[in-house]
Amino acid sequence: MKTTWLVVSVCAVCVAVNSVAGDFLWIEAESFAERGAWKVDTQFTHKMGSAYLIAPGVCKPIGSAKTTVRIPAAGTWYVWARTKDWLPEFSPGRFALSVNGRRGATLGASKRDGWRWEKAGAFALEAGEAAVSLDDLSGAYARCDAILFTTDAAYHPPEDAAELAAVRRRFLGDDGTVEDCGEYDVVVVGAGSGGLGAAIASARTGARTALVHDRPVLGGNSSTELGVGTDGAAGSHPNRKKNMRETGICEEANLIASAAGSLSAAYRIMVDGEPNLSEFKNKRVLSVEKNGDRIAAVVARDTLTGRMSRYRAKMFIDCTGDGWVGAFAGADKMYGREAKGEFGEESAPDKRDDLTMSGCLMNGYLAYRYEMRKDPVAYEPPAWASVLPPGFSRRVHTGINPPWWLEHGGRFDDLADPERARDELVRIVFDYWGWVKNKSPMQSRAAKAELVEVPFMNARREGYRLVGDHVLTGTDALEGKMFPDRVSYGGWPLDTHDPLGIDNPTGNGYWKHHPGVPTYSIPYRCLYSRNVPNLLFAGRCASITHIALGSVRVQATLFTLGQAAGTAAARACALGLSPREYGRLHIAELQQLLLKADQYIPGIKNEDPLDIARTAKVTATSYDRETHSLPEGVIDGVSRQEGDIYHGWMSDREVSLPQSLRLDFAKPVIVSEVRITFDSDLTPNRTPIRPYPKTLAKVYCMEGFDGKEWRMLAEESENHLRHRIHRFAPCRLEAVRITVKENWGYKCARIFEVRCY
Repeated sequence: MKTTWLVVSVCAVCVAVNSVAGDFLWIEAESFAERGAWKVDTQFTHKMGSAYLIAPGVCKPIGSAKTTVRIPAAGTWYVWARTKDWLPEFSPGRFALSVNGRRGATLGASKRDGWRWEKAGAFALEAGEAAVSLDDLSGAYARCDAILFTTDAAYHPPEDAAELAAVRRRFLGDDGTVEDCGEYDVVVVGAGSGGLGAAIASARTGARTALVHDRPVLGGNSSTELGVGTDGAAGSHPNRKKNMRETGICEEANLIASAAGSLSAAYRIMVDGEPNLSEFKNKRVLSVEKNGDRIAAVVARDTLTGRMSRYRAKMFIDCTGDGWVGAFAGADKMYGREAKGEFGEESAPDKRDDLTMSGCLMNGYLAYRYEMRKDPVAYEPPAWASVLPPGFSRRVHTGINPPWWLEHGGRFDDLADPERARDELVRIVFDYWGWVKNKSPMQSRAAKAELVEVPFMNARREGYRLVGDHVLTGTDALEGKMFPDRVSYGGWPLDTHDPLGIDNPTGNGYWKHHPGVPTYSIPYRCLYSRNVPNLLFAGRCASITHIALGSVRVQATLFTLGQAAGTAAARACALGLSPREYGRLHIAELQQLLLKADQYIPGIKNEDPLDIARTAKVTATSYDRETHSLPEGVIDGVSRQEGDIYHGWMSDREVSLPQSLRLDFAKPVIVSEVRITFDSDLTPNRTPIRPYPKTLAKVYCMEGFDGKEWRMLAEESENHLRHRIHRFAPCRLEAVRITVKENWGYKCARIFEVRCY
C-alpha cells in the first residue's frame, strides 16, 4: 500500500512512501508559526536529538504556541507528542495538545524518565487546514519536541534514539548526506569569548578561518542570551587591580558594544567585518574525523533542521567550553577536582572527585526577575521545587536580588545529563524565592515583589579540561609566575565555588576560601593538546587545574587565550608546523604579534624590528610634568600604565587641546601603516564600557611630512576605540604628527603607543 508522509518543519515539505499502512504528518515543535510565550531550546540537541519548545512560566500557564497543518484526507487521526516529564515524582510541566479547538489528553505527566512519545488523542478531522496548539497547563517548564499525526491506529513512534533519528530524517526529507562545507586553514568550534578571540585573531593573521558554533547569537556566556559580563584580571572588590583590564580584541569588543548596545551586537560587527572569516551558526559539533592522530574534520548537526555538515581544516581550535572536540578526538583530558597531592594545591580536596562548578540560570539577568507591586504579593514555592536543605540561612549581600550562588551541588553531571542539571537550577530558583519572601531577613522588603520571569538557559562554568604540555595550577597563580612562553595573564581570585552549591545550608558560596592572586601569566603550552598534534584550545577547556579554573574562567581572560590560540594557529598553519613546534621555534614571534595587536603580556616589550617608530625622535607640544609622561613613552615598548609609570604621552593638563605628538625619522622612510594606542582607562572592570572613557581621544588627525609639506593621512571625529590601525598608500615621509583635538571628557591628550610600518 502507498503511504503518504507529510511534513511540516523548519526545513521542507516532502512526500515519501513507507510500507506501514496509513498516512503520516510530522511537525517539528520549533517550527510552530506562533510560539506564544513558549521558547525554542537548543541547549541539549546533542543529548536528545533535536531542538524543542519549552514553556518557562512562573507557575502560571503561559500563552499557547499555535500553527496550522494541512490534513490530506478526512478520517480519524491519532496524534502523538514527544515530551518529557522532567520530574516524574511531581510531573510539574503539564500541557495539552489541541486540534481545531478540541483539547487532547494531558501531556508531560507520563511518570517516566527521559523523552517519550505520549498519545495526545484521536481526532476526527476533515481534509484541509487544521489548527494545532500547545496549551500550557502549569507554567512549569513543559516541553514538546515533535508531533506526529497518523491514520494508523496501531503505530507507535520509536523510542530508541537511533531509530527515532532515522525516522525523523525520513520525515524531514533528509537522506543523511553530510554536506561538505569546504576546507579551511583553521576551524574554530565555539563562539564564546575564547572562540571569538581565536576566530577573529586567526582571520586577521591571514588564515582562512571557519567559526562553527551552536547558538543563534555570538558570545556564549557573554551573549545577549545569557549576559555574563567580561570580568578579568582587573579583579573584583577587595582584590581590584589598577590598569589591568585586558586589551586587544577583548577591549575592542567592549568599546564597540558601547555604541552597538550589547556585546553580541559588537561581536556581530566584528565577525562580519573579517573577510577571512566564515561563520556557521546553529551547528552543534557531534564528532570528528581523523587522519591518523590528526583531526581532519569536524562534523556538526544543525540544531534547528537536523542537517549534517562537515568542516575540514589543517588546524582546529576547541572553544566549546566543555572540550567536546578534544574529547571526540581522544585528546588527554581532566574532569572534576584534582587531589591536593597531584599538583601541590593547598586549596584542592584531599581526594580526587568528579565534582564541578555549577552553572547559573541567566537571560541577560541572573536567576530571576521580579517587579514591585502596590500591594503585598503572596508566594508559596511549588512542591516540586522543595530543594533547600533544612536550616538554610545564608547572608545575602544582594538584598532581594538574586545572588550568584544559586547553584546545584555535585549530584548532577553537567556533561552526562545537562538538561537535568539545568532543571535542578530551576527548582533552586523557585525555592529560593520562597525563602526570600517567607523566611529570610528580607521578608519586609520582598513583601510587594512579584516573581515574573525565570530563565531556562544555563550559563555553564566547567566541563572537560584538555591537557597541554603544561597544566596551569592554582599555585602558579598564587605565586604570580611569569613563564618564558607567556601569552596572556590573569588576576581574578581563585574563585572556585562550593561543590555542594545550595545544599550547603550556611555556606558563603565558596570552596574553603576565596584567595586573591597577584597578576600571573598563562603560558602558550596550556593552549594546545599534548597528544593530538593539530588541536589547540582556548576558553575554560584550556590546560588548567580545577583550582586554577576558578581564576582563568572569567570572560576577559578567556578572550585573551583565544586571541593567542588563534594567532598561533594561523602562523603554525602558514609555516607548516604543529602548534607545539611553532611554540618551540617561534614563541618570540607569537609574543610580538600579540603585542602588535594590542594584547598585553606582562614583562614583554615591543621589539618588532619592522616598527620604524622605535628609532624615531619623539617630541610634543607639551607634556604632563606631574606624571612625567614624556613623549618618548610612546615608543618605550609598553602600551599601558604599570604601577606609577605611565608608559606613554600625556599633554600638559594646564594647556588646552588641541595638542600634538610628532615622530621624526632619522632619514626619509616608506610608511603605509600607523598604529595608535590611546588611553581607554584600564582600571574599571566595566563591560560594555559606558560611557566612553573620558581619557579616550574622540577627535584627532594624523599627518605625514614628506620634506616639503604636511599631508593628511587620517581624520577621526567620533573615535571610540583604543587601538586604531590606519593603512594608506605607501608614501615617503620624514615625520608623522598626531593631533588630539578633543577627548570624551578629560582635557589633556593621552597616547600610549605609536607604531609605524
